[in-house]
Amino acid sequence: MRRKSRGNWASPRPSPREREPILVYPNPAGDVVNVASSSTIGVIEIDDLVGQKLIVQKINSNIGIISISALAKGIYFLKSEDGRVYKLVKN
Repeated sequence: MRRKSRGNWASPRPSPREREPILVYPNPAGDVVNVASSSTIGVIEIDDLVGQKLIVQKINSNIGIISISALAKGIYFLKSEDGRVYKLVKN
């Protein structure tokens, strides 16, 4: 019989910031993409499919607008400071 753990010491409890999803819209996007959350968004990074950083933008608010007009049409990854990754399509 396996022994039950008396605590969750191996996995720290996520901070409130890590638990708040970020809304990314519109998606697919044209020249701008909006990001919004109920908590403050720090830095947003947009990477291409091979992981190259193309855009890094400080938001420091719970809502922000990111210009993606310099990006070619295609698929990108939008990454938040807490490590969440969102697929972003540029038309």
